Amino acid sequence: MRRIVLVAQDTTIPVAVTDVQVDFAGGETIVVRDGAYTFKATVSGTGAFDNTVTWSIIGGSAGTSISSDGVLTVAAKETASTLTIKAVANGDPEKVATKTLEIYSKVTIKQGTNTEDLYKKAGETVHLTAIAAPAGYHFKDWTKTGEGTLADSTATETDFTVPTTNVTIQSNYELHSANGEAWQSDST
Repeated sequence: MRRIVLVAQDTTIPVAVTDVQVDFAGGETIVVRDGAYTFKATVSGTGAFDNTVTWSIIGGSAGTSISSDGVLTVAAKETASTLTIKAVANGDPEKVATKTLEIYSKVTIKQGTNTEDLYKKAGETVHLTAIAAPAGYHFKDWTKTGEGTLADSTATETDFTVPTTNVTIQSNYELHSANGEAWQSDST
């Protein structure tokens, strides 16, 4: 008969946070003013480590915030061109991840029945070309809802300088009309 003796040893796995990574949770690629974006933090470690983080923002103006669960809300009038979100590991405050985001304005261009959305940085220029006027009409002007600068609002082709807010630009047409002074006639 053989006798086997087993001796248990303490093999405690050390608890440690080794890394933190931050990225978009939903696969977005750009951040637009007046929008909300969810981020995820992936915390790596050994043992029964704490995989939670504390979120914060570096930069930005009033109204832009990030919630405790990683939802970034960008203010409609955010003046910063970039924001940096920061995730600090609760299990080890020395482990930090950041992600710097460029902030875009949404420029909506409406012409006839067409609508086009462009995402541009503040200060960039958008070249506008009016579509052909419907029969019996002629181009009148460009109007905008929001901020930004039109180089010449009465030209069929003009440039628009993008503001630090979202904006809608529309091409406008008016019916041809004539006043009595413009008419001329001859013997025929």
